Amino acid sequence: MSQLKYEGLKVGTRIRAYDFPPMPDRDDHYVEGVIDHVSEEYGYKAYYVNVEVDTSRKFTNRKAVLVPMESDCDYDGRVIVLEGELA
Repeated sequence: MSQLKYEGLKVGTRIRAYDFPPMPDRDDHYVEGVIDHVSEEYGYKAYYVNVEVDTSRKFTNRKAVLVPMESDCDYDGRVIVLEGELA
């Protein structure tokens, strides 16, 4: 089985995950936070990320969000490691 596009990040790694690709004519929408654990509870592999920054303000009432390790509309740079390392 092949590795998913953003699989292999360690718990404790601080990441930025974009909602959609950054473009010059609109504000960037992303969350930043630390990976708390890995989940497959919804049928796909994802990181539970403790939200520290939410530029879209969609998750202001949540402590954590799911960041899929790969999606149907994936692109390079959707997930960026800010602090930490790959597994």
